[in-house]
Amino acid sequence: MRPKENFSNLYPKNTKTYHQSNYSIKTTLTSRTQHPGDKIFYFASKPSRTGLLLPRKEAYDRLQNSGISEVNSENIAYIYLKKPSIYKNPEDGSVYPPHYHYVLWSTYQKCWGKKVYTVDLCMV
Repeated sequence: MRPKENFSNLYPKNTKTYHQSNYSIKTTLTSRTQHPGDKIFYFASKPSRTGLLLPRKEAYDRLQNSGISEVNSENIAYIYLKKPSIYKNPEDGSVYPPHYHYVLWSTYQKCWGKKVYTVDLCMV
């Protein structure tokens, strides 16, 4: 997990599927651990309006660039995002390319899982 902030307090309270209506990226996530009907919450940094590097906390803000997808019968979930900004870690100066994070819904515990996964995006 790249961001050090604990974003779990910003995760959705339910598992109703939604996604960005004005997305610029549609990609797929193939899951080996999930089953059809399982839910995935994904989030990315928000787009930069100025093109400048945003500090990490500002880049993620309140997780507006996010959605909940349902794994289909082929174990695929669709991810819809606005183009994530490149952001900077103010503590050590590291710069992170576009990527998104996701967490899995635990049907057993009735909450989003604690493990946060990261997927790099190839922006052409």
